[in-house]
Amino acid sequence: MIRRCECCAALLGCRAAACSCCGGRELSRVPVCGRGAIVACTVVTDPSGLTGPLCAIAIVELDEGPWIYAWVEGITAGPVGPLRVRLLRDDRGADYPHFVCCAA
Repeated sequence: MIRRCECCAALLGCRAAACSCCGGRELSRVPVCGRGAIVACTVVTDPSGLTGPLCAIAIVELDEGPWIYAWVEGITAGPVGPLRVRLLRDDRGADYPHFVCCAA
């Protein structure tokens, strides 16, 4: 789910409090397809070098347009294909986006 401005219909990130286009504060939640592409990414590795990459944190551009921050699974180096979201639940019961690489 992401936010949609009721004033101008702009699609916004899931944590937006106001519209970045018109400043409107009447935001609703709308479903998205759950696919996207990496805009920027940082791969976190084990400083000892004993294991491979631990995780990747990325800015993901959703197919619908907005950018969100998310964990990405399966990144080591080089270009990454399309991503698909998988919602994971934290210890408090809140869902958060976690993306995995998928076939085109």
